Amino acid sequence: MYALKFAITRWGQDPFSYGAYSFIPPLASPQDYRTLAQPIEGRLLFAGEATHDRYPATVHGAYLSGDRAAREWLSAA
Repeated sequence: MYALKFAITRWGQDPFSYGAYSFIPPLASPQDYRTLAQPIEGRLLFAGEATHDRYPATVHGAYLSGDRAAREWLSAA
């Protein structure tokens, strides 16, 4: 017997996001994504597509940023 688990986010219907994702507005640069990814005092780490400068606004950017934050946390422990 197999257990099947899943979650439906419906983030496209969230009135606070409506399916939003990051983008580089005028006068900004990819460096801004790197700035958002910087940890605070080595204890507060950030992840998400808006913190990945190579793959922003993508699922794989979000995944890779989570992997990066986990490695940062493990190396600090």
